[in-house]
Amino acid sequence: STTTTTVPETTTTSSTTTTSSTTTTTVPETTTTSTTTVPEIINITVTVSNDGSGSEYYLNGSKGATIDVSNGTKYRFDQSDSSNSGHPLRISNSQEGSQYTLNVTTYGTPGNSGAYTEIEITAETPSTLYIYCSYHFGMGGNNVLLKS
Repeated sequence: STTTTTVPETTTTSSTTTTSSTTTTTVPETTTTSTTTVPEIINITVTVSNDGSGSEYYLNGSKGATIDVSNGTKYRFDQSDSSNSGHPLRISNSQEGSQYTLNVTTYGTPGNSGAYTEIEITAETPSTLYIYCSYHFGMGGNNVLLKS
């Protein structure tokens, strides 16, 4: 014999309510600005010549030149011309004095392509500097750098 029992269907309904919350935070953008000032480079062509009174440096073609220099500028004495061979140009704070080296760079061999002596003028640079040859007395002549 078979017995059938009918059980009523049970339905369960569940309801969940969720409250959603959104928080927005605005962070200001940080900008960092870095400024590097590259000094201007002024090229000065150096040649060596003898006008009968001995060999001397000629700066941009002038014997006994006075060059006005200013802070924040580099002055490059280009010694590429073959007449500079054997005549390393140096800078001094007295005529034919000892070598001045603060912010001075020398590169290459005088008389060869790319050779130069360069000075960057700063607040520490003396107001008057002189040009001389580290091998030969008197070659600097009256070439002077005057800081304005």
